[in-house]
Amino acid sequence: MEMPKPARLWFAILALALAGACSKLPQGVEVVTGLEIEASDEMLAPLGLSRAEIIDRLRTGIEGSGRLAIREAVPKGYEGRTWRARIEILRVRVVPSGNADGLSLADVALRMNLTSSGGDLLRGDGRGHEDLPPGASARRQDVLRRSFDAAVGQAVRQLGVALEAASKTDEELVAALQSPDADRRDFAMRQLGERKSRLAIPALVERLRADERPLQLQAVGALVAIGDQAAAPALIDTSAQRDPGFVVQVIYALGELGGHDAEAYLFTVSTGHPDEAVRGAAAEALENLHSRQNLGRTGAQADADRDPSRKPVGH
Repeated sequence: MEMPKPARLWFAILALALAGACSKLPQGVEVVTGLEIEASDEMLAPLGLSRAEIIDRLRTGIEGSGRLAIREAVPKGYEGRTWRARIEILRVRVVPSGNADGLSLADVALRMNLTSSGGDLLRGDGRGHEDLPPGASARRQDVLRRSFDAAVGQAVRQLGVALEAASKTDEELVAALQSPDADRRDFAMRQLGERKSRLAIPALVERLRADERPLQLQAVGALVAIGDQAAAPALIDTSAQRDPGFVVQVIYALGELGGHDAEAYLFTVSTGHPDEAVRGAAAEALENLHSRQNLGRTGAQADADRDPSRKPVGH
């Protein structure tokens, strides 16, 4: 049976809903001119809020960041980026806490996506949760609403950090990799990967030596996004004496990077690693790498057939 698609609700931001819509924007504040909520009515029902009330809570949270302002139209004289916001409400629920204390847990999760007029994409994830004691069903909506507001606040904070990262130079982002703030480190790493900044490679390689698995995997992802095959030896070194799950992640990264070092490593692992899953992952990554190489050679030959001046070297 096909599940009904969640309702996609478009809301025009009306002037009457926007206090101070015509006021001058503080420096550093960017404009959101469209807001979309993606959720089913069934999912939103436990909040017990009208759509207008949900919009108002979202607007309060977004503008409370001090980085974004929702406006009906771009203010006169404004020269910064304009954004459209899409909020995906992923879950609104009460579930058992999983502990032996008999508590339930209000759990709300959402994702905010910003798309700028210039094509920039930013994302913030938020989750809010709060214990609901036994017999407190009358407080259920209040607890869910507080969890909703907490999820909005967390997602908006991430967007604020992402906006900050997007305005930094590569040098400033590399410095931010040392920040004690996990969100700032994460968005700096993501931004450097998206920019394909080779300047970041030494710092990202250093991150591979961190004790935290999530930090290591983020560095692996950023190095793959940058796409410099010179990072392959460091990735190979990182896989030494690691558990099979981590080695498999490195294998797929090397398969994406390609190059002589990566290819030689994948062949060696595919034929000699003691773990069957690791051997299989290496064989798959090597096959995909060869497929891309063959496709590239085919494309180069086709270009040469159309234009003899572009004949591949060695032919």
